[in-house]
Order: sequence, then C-alpha cells, then structure tokens
Amino acid sequence: MSAFIVTKKHIASIMKFHLKHTYNQNFNYNDAVEMCNELMKENYNSVNYRYVLNDTPTTFNFIDLDNAKELTPVETIKAVDCLNYQSCEHPTWEKSKAYKFLKEVKYSAINNLPGYNEAEWGVN
Repeated sequence: MSAFIVTKKHIASIMKFHLKHTYNQNFNYNDAVEMCNELMKENYNSVNYRYVLNDTPTTFNFIDLDNAKELTPVETIKAVDCLNYQSCEHPTWEKSKAYKFLKEVKYSAINNLPGYNEAEWGVN
C-alpha cells in the first residue's frame, strides 16, 4: 500500500462541507482549524510511518478554510475515503480524533445525498 500527503485544499474542503452540513453548533471556526491541523498531522504520521520519514506537517489558518472548494455529498465521501486511505498506515490511526471526525463527516455526507431523506426506512 502506498500513501501520500493530501493538499490543504483537500482537507479544508472536507471541513467546509462539515461546517455547512453538520448540526454541531458547538463546533466553530477555531475548532475547524484545529481539526484540520489534526487531520494533516495524522496524514503525515501515516506517510512518515510508511516510508520511515520524519517530515513536519504544514499548518492551517482561517484563509485555508476560506479558499476551500464546496463539495457535493458524493465528492465529500470520496475525499473522506481518500484521506482515510492516506492516513491509515500507522498503528494508532483508528484511535485518533481525526479518524472519528472523518466517520462523522462521511455519515453526514451520506445523509445529505439526494433522495436519502425520502427513501423508506424499512423494506417490506
């Protein structure tokens, strides 16, 4: 398996979707920047672990969030899956805050897919 460092725009775009579509009113711009830094750190941890490197993560600021792309739910799911894949090489990934956060964003994106709310809950 190979791994690479995603762009700041990749992470910021996931965050932009989260800020627009997730219903956590306690999550603010400062939390968003902090989580973006956490996501980037975990991506670096993965690549550093995989390739025996010691590179330092780049950091985020508010401007990075302002320059993010607005993603559709499907694009968000794909972006989350990509970041998950690029961050999973180190042994503590699934215990990280970043891993839990990406699961939440993916769940939110699924709930925002066209037709999701109209679909039947049970199948008879």
